[in-house]
Amino acid sequence: MSRIIFLQLWRFLLVFFLQTFVLDRVDALAFVNPSIYVYFLLLLPREWPHFVHILLGFAAGYAIDAFGDSAGIHTSSAVFLGFIAPLWLNTLNQREQGDEVGAHGPDQLTAGQFLLYALPLIWAHQIFLFSVEYLDLGKTPSVLYYGTINAFFTGILVFILRYFPSAFRKNKAR
Repeated sequence: MSRIIFLQLWRFLLVFFLQTFVLDRVDALAFVNPSIYVYFLLLLPREWPHFVHILLGFAAGYAIDAFGDSAGIHTSSAVFLGFIAPLWLNTLNQREQGDEVGAHGPDQLTAGQFLLYALPLIWAHQIFLFSVEYLDLGKTPSVLYYGTINAFFTGILVFILRYFPSAFRKNKAR
């Protein structure tokens, strides 16, 4: 159990530093700002209680808001992600009728299963984030546009973080 907690702490510190000291400083195309901290929330162990996911979502979002001066936008969207991620994994598990998608935690999913799990959650997180930022129904096209663009880039970075290190270790072992 302590190994799992240490791994989660390591993931949080990694994405926190990437988010606050790299990604928040990059202003690509004036509106692309991937939220890499969702990587930490997506890989929380399935066995942990639902409220722990929500509390860790609050802590992660609050830490990003504190360093980014973003007035609770990331806190609310990370809590939202912490709430829906376990529900989405259970939905996938029921849909696959006990296959590997939900039988293991998100950490043991294959690349295809991980994409099926992570991409809808990342998109929902980004749409929620931009909805809270704009708070205007008249801006719905902008919310969908910016949310989708940022979800795309966040998804790429999350996928790289998830699978690049293991590919590197496999090639190094040869």
